[in-house]
Amino acid sequence: MGQPVLIFHENEDGSGGDWVEGPEATDNFGSVAGGFEFDGVRYFQVELAYQASKFRKGTPPFERFLQRNDDMRTAIDAGQNASALGMAAWKDGHNKQEHAEFGTRGFHDGIRKVELMYLMHAAKYSEHPELQVELLQAATAPREGGNLTRAMTGHSTTADWAVYNGVIQSLLHAHFLRLSDASSRSAFLRAQIAKYWQEKEVAPDTTLTAELLKARNDLQQRLDQLPRPRKGGAMAALAQGLGGAALLSAASRLKKVSAM
Repeated sequence: MGQPVLIFHENEDGSGGDWVEGPEATDNFGSVAGGFEFDGVRYFQVELAYQASKFRKGTPPFERFLQRNDDMRTAIDAGQNASALGMAAWKDGHNKQEHAEFGTRGFHDGIRKVELMYLMHAAKYSEHPELQVELLQAATAPREGGNLTRAMTGHSTTADWAVYNGVIQSLLHAHFLRLSDASSRSAFLRAQIAKYWQEKEVAPDTTLTAELLKARNDLQQRLDQLPRPRKGGAMAALAQGLGGAALLSAASRLKKVSAM
């Protein structure tokens, strides 16, 4: 929890490779200087925006998230580490008593929660071309005949977010690869967000739903062919839950929740 995705870098001779930590832009808990607009609020962290969106606007929990958001902006402006505020927001978002008392908006079940997290990252990247570049530089595998997206997965974390985070960043990177400049990428992301909400008005499944499920299947196939992270060094703590079998198991659970 609270770490960038892992990106698999192949050896030049094709003999294998290793998992390398990606840029902070891929971290849900990474603070965003200047913030990004989502659902009428300028947020300064994707995770805080995600947890706040569980509650309806105007409720005491939502107002508390807005205060944490203001505190995060102040910390960022002062050059301070705002990660503790993100963890506090995560805990607030999992307060079952407040879920029961104030109700939730119903966006955080099954594949819907993956869609929502994707949209928030898309909103962030649309306003920050420099973050687009970071993801492109870190996750692009040069190939004859065209570049490819390197395999990505999250750190071992709660629920199945290890796989979800890899799917989200993989799909975003694939879109970035096919668009030639930052302006085109930002315009595409804004249009994608608008299209999603338009489609949601008439049907539960959207174009984004299909894209995420396909990205999930593609990632699952690739992860099955990759080695486990090396034991020892910085990767030791990640050995459990990041190998092929464990990743496939998590990806399989994602497939199940997509029908919820």
